[in-house]
Amino acid sequence: MDEFQVREIVEKVLVEKSPSVIKLVLGEMLGVNKITTQQRQWYPAKEAIVFLELDSEDDLHRPRRDNRLKEGIHYRQTNSPDAGVPRFQYHVGNMKQWLQRPAAKR
Repeated sequence: MDEFQVREIVEKVLVEKSPSVIKLVLGEMLGVNKITTQQRQWYPAKEAIVFLELDSEDDLHRPRRDNRLKEGIHYRQTNSPDAGVPRFQYHVGNMKQWLQRPAAKR
């Protein structure tokens, strides 16, 4: 990851003000932890977009809403299905593979 990419991520994070993502980015910048070698696989959209180098959370939510992703493989709901506002996590490894497929096959 070059300096320009890190700056873009930091700017994106500061706009969103997500403490967990800020910790990840600062850890990457300080060499404490590497963003590219995450320890877990399931992340909320705000964190997953950093690992997947996507522009917005909607880049994850849109294919889920369009039924192009498989529940339990690409995403999972972390609160009750009856909850007013559903919460989702995305499997970064599986999403990377899905995103590498040609757009016509997604």
